[in-house]
Parts: sequence; C-alpha cells; structure tokens
Amino acid sequence: MRAACGHITGRGLLPVLAMASAGMVAGCGPEDEAAMRDRMGQYFSLRDTVTYDARRPCVAGVFRLADDRVKAAMPMAKGVKEMLGLLARRDLAVLNDPGQSPDAVFVEVMNTERSLGMQMRRAGLEARECMDAVTETAFRHALDGRGNMVGYDAASGLLMLLDRRNRLLVIARGAQA
Repeated sequence: MRAACGHITGRGLLPVLAMASAGMVAGCGPEDEAAMRDRMGQYFSLRDTVTYDARRPCVAGVFRLADDRVKAAMPMAKGVKEMLGLLARRDLAVLNDPGQSPDAVFVEVMNTERSLGMQMRRAGLEARECMDAVTETAFRHALDGRGNMVGYDAASGLLMLLDRRNRLLVIARGAQA
C-alpha cells in the first residue's frame, strides 16, 4: 500500500480515510513554513526564507542557501536513470547533472518514465497558485539554469529546484491526484 497524498492502492483506503479525517496524514495538506524548513534543513543548508505560501492545494517557497551542497541525507544521482532508480527505491532523490537544466531533466524523465515526469511537471505547474512574483521569477531561473539541481519527493509530490548561482532553493507542490 502506498498512502501518500492521494496515492492509495489496495485495501488501504479505509484506514487512510480515517486518518485523513482525523488530520493525521502528514504532508498531504499545507505544510507551515517551520515544518517545511525543518524538512528541507535535513537536505540543504538553509538560511532565511525569501517567500513562502502554503494553502490548499499548493505549497511554494524560496529559501536562501548557505552553499550549493546537498547533505548526505538526500540521495543524489548523477543521471536520470540513477535518479529514477532512487525514486523507485526511496521515493526521494536529487539529480546533480552539471550539463543539463532542470527543464531538460523533466523532458528526459518524461521520455523514460512518463507518469513520473508528468507528476514532477505538475508539481510546479499546480503550485503557481501559491507563487508570488518573487517565487515565479526564482522558479523560472532555477528551472532554466544549466547545472542547477532538481529533486523530487515522490511520497509527498514535492519538487525541489536548487539554483546554484543564486544559492536559492525553490520548492513547489500542487494537488496530488
């Protein structure tokens, strides 16, 4: 059974619905800034928050980073196939490919594993409702920047873009269907 933000299979539906009605399914609703900072702080060296908005059905934010390194807790891949393997095993991965932009990575993921590529793209598109002008600009720069990193948490549908040049982490999550 996979019971994360709308990904429910098998006979696990009833217990998940019971937990959801009690407000116990973490990560499926809006995450407040402190909770998101705690979670992202496991993987990246965060400084201050530039902007953050979390409301149903989306989350979007930008955090300044101390550096462009990824902590050991985040599984790191050097290629799309390796990233897909990590996501299949651990539901979490970041791709560090200096030769590609995150946008190019999305295309490669879609060509290899279409449904996952669409989930990643949808995370960014559906999060636009929670993006102000600053977040949209940071998102676009991070998405287009060659050598920027792209990460994905498949369990919660959270997209992470690390803009190396500007030392920014942009996060986005839309409604998970």
